[in-house]
Amino acid sequence: MFEAADAIILNKIDILPYIDFDRDVFFKGIKTLNEKAPVFEISCSTGEGLTGFIEWLRKKARDK
Repeated sequence: MFEAADAIILNKIDILPYIDFDRDVFFKGIKTLNEKAPVFEISCSTGEGLTGFIEWLRKKARDK
């Protein structure tokens, strides 16, 4: 799934301070599988990071 992805979304970043999640391990694993796909860190609850992801989606849609 990650190898073929055009983009990767890490959602729920607003709860990261409260859970045991190692971003470094996550990004290392993702880059091993797919070094070209951008990773968007977002929170749908707070809206953080959504602007960059939406802009990327719009550009992809225009390019098609």
